[in-house]
Amino acid sequence: MANRAKNIRYIVVHCQAGHGTLKSMQDFWKTSLGWKSPGYATWIDYDGTRHRLADYNAVTNGVAGFNSQCLHMSYRGGVLQENVKVAADTRTQAQKNAILLEIIDMMHWLHENGNDLQNVMILGHYQFSDDKNKNGAIEPWERIKSCPSFDAYEEYAFLMEKENVLYHKLKLPKNR
Repeated sequence: MANRAKNIRYIVVHCQAGHGTLKSMQDFWKTSLGWKSPGYATWIDYDGTRHRLADYNAVTNGVAGFNSQCLHMSYRGGVLQENVKVAADTRTQAQKNAILLEIIDMMHWLHENGNDLQNVMILGHYQFSDDKNKNGAIEPWERIKSCPSFDAYEEYAFLMEKENVLYHKLKLPKNR
């Protein structure tokens, strides 16, 4: 398999939009959607456990039309327990920490495999929606879905600052 790191332009954060188990989500992909590949490279449980579902070099099914340019991760939750039709930022502190570590791991992998990170953006799934009124913002009514139930671009903007790319600042062990 050819290395796709140089073609990656987006690290995409998703929410599960439910509170089911990893197995139930994988069964949904396979049975209901007919997917042969997972939706994400990594899935993060409430306790911050990061479950690797696919190698970063594998294309996963996170955002239709963009998957070859994306690395996808998701966290369990993103909707209210009592009403899964209501989007809510349900991340635990452990999930917030794990998402940040996963982004950093993805950035390390990209850099180690030839991507200079200068054109990589960290986005939420909804930020791939069309700006229907052309005002430069994806407003809630324009969103494909509310995934990931928070503004990933704003929250992780500090990682995308060209003069402050964390890969060059942090001396993290390669395999945590």
